[in-house]
Amino acid sequence: MTEDAQLLRRFAEEGAQDAFAELVRRQVNLVYSAALRQVGGDAHLAADVTQGVFLALARSARSLAGRPVLTGWLYTTTRYTAAKIVRTRCRRQASEAEAHAMNEILHQGTPEPDWDRLRPVLDEAMHELSERDREAILLRYFENRPFAEIGAACGLPENSARMRVERALDKLRVRLAKRGITSTAAALGAALSAQPVVTAPAGLAATVASASVVGAAAGGGAPGAWSFMSMTKLKVGAVCAVVGLLGVGAYVANGIRVEVERELAAATDTSARQTREIATLREENRRLSNEIVRLNAIRTVPVPPPAARMVAAPQPDRAAQVRRAVMNNFMMISAARDQFYFKNGRTPANLDELVGKEKYIRQLNVADGEDYGRLDFTGRKLSVTTPSGVTFSFPDLSYSPPVRLGMLPGKQMLGRPMPAASLQAAILTAIQAFRLAHELEYPPSDDPHRLLSCFEDPKVAADFLEWWEAHKPASP
Repeated sequence: MTEDAQLLRRFAEEGAQDAFAELVRRQVNLVYSAALRQVGGDAHLAADVTQGVFLALARSARSLAGRPVLTGWLYTTTRYTAAKIVRTRCRRQASEAEAHAMNEILHQGTPEPDWDRLRPVLDEAMHELSERDREAILLRYFENRPFAEIGAACGLPENSARMRVERALDKLRVRLAKRGITSTAAALGAALSAQPVVTAPAGLAATVASASVVGAAAGGGAPGAWSFMSMTKLKVGAVCAVVGLLGVGAYVANGIRVEVERELAAATDTSARQTREIATLREENRRLSNEIVRLNAIRTVPVPPPAARMVAAPQPDRAAQVRRAVMNNFMMISAARDQFYFKNGRTPANLDELVGKEKYIRQLNVADGEDYGRLDFTGRKLSVTTPSGVTFSFPDLSYSPPVRLGMLPGKQMLGRPMPAASLQAAILTAIQAFRLAHELEYPPSDDPHRLLSCFEDPKVAADFLEWWEAHKPASP
């Protein structure tokens, strides 16, 4: 067990506040440096992130006391905390800054890693690595530990630790190359060793330690932490003031903390309630959609003569499976046709433009030998016949005028700027499901909540609602 883990265990089991302060002093530079990169160099915002990370560490001391290495947890928590703060305070500014940084990266190509270009994408690439590889790079290049100490922390011989670090560094180099930053593994290692850890502002470690202990005590943290309730929780990054003002600072900080926790609890309750409602509506919509598909399939399947039924009719379970597979294929084809239209401004000429690797549909599930290659995209419905003589038909929902939903090819969807490709596909599929459940009627273009129950994933439904609210047309 590393010394950091031993310090955290002392704090969790004995309430040793000096042990937690020492742990903060040892790790504050790593956390502050990562936060500074992830908030775009804003020192005040990075200080807020740093305080949030160590507050979370104090509150989770008991559950984390058994971890042999804390560096990876701190690094990951820094990412989540920074992302939440940036998303709350400056979502639009951060998006513009990231787009500008990525544009510069894509138009520059140097063989050596430029820190100004590496910094905006380093943490994103780091979090694509596995936890084991990420901890190896953090211990070696962010904390500058020797291989022998890394091996001891990970339970490996020194040579094995060296090989793990080299493999992890090469994986990171490959991921950075995909973002336009090319270099050798040696050059990348040198850049990481020279740059990532920035010294935190003076007094930040002491302030964070005391504030975290205060927060942990109020939230049910380690025993003994309640004795720090009289200490001040100054804003992270500020210089400690006169000792006589500590009591007043603690009172003000406690009031702010209580108000923030109350708002967070209300937001959490609202989110949980909405998630439950979405899940209930989605289940009901799935049941109704399946029933409609079943009834449509029964209406369009011809009844063969008695002799044919005896020879060629599939078993009931098999017939239901074929019907479901064909209908699912029709829904994917119909949604893909809309996506093709929005991107290219025209109707696909044939199925080959929709199905294939890196296209709209990777592969269709042929259930009973049916041939989708002969589909007619100019009619009012999609129809296919299996070799056994069973015909399936599906109303081609995508042929209704997209303008009724405020959709312009490549420009707008529902009267708003086009969302990301994955969300765009989910919205189109939800629109298809809505029309199936409402006799081919379009969803209202001014009420997004009517469409929420048609999403298969509640998280995607929440992303759709967030996109809708973020791009509200300006009031006249």
